[in-house]
Amino acid sequence: MLDFRKDEDKAAGAGYKVFCDSCGQTSLSSHGRYCPVCGRDSITPITVTKLGEEKKATVTFRITGYFKAEVPYTDGDTFADVTKRGEEAYDSADFGPLHNIEAELVSIEK
Repeated sequence: MLDFRKDEDKAAGAGYKVFCDSCGQTSLSSHGRYCPVCGRDSITPITVTKLGEEKKATVTFRITGYFKAEVPYTDGDTFADVTKRGEEAYDSADFGPLHNIEAELVSIEK
């Protein structure tokens, strides 16, 4: 790959990667206006990518885990009362960036 960038752009890792459809060359340049191999007088389709431009990928993980909440109860509370308090604790919990979380009651221990 030919490098036509100015010295300061080379040192900074800056500039543009230019692919020319006419000559087939990929080269580095301090500008992205024309193919540095064909020259500025040649009208040709080019594909330009800015160097150092941050690109992002989305990486998704499926996570399996348990959420435990200690909820108050009295001897007169039913299973449904305790379950409701646990669901309220779950609903108000902050799971950070997790989303589309499915929950299933696993157990209640007294």
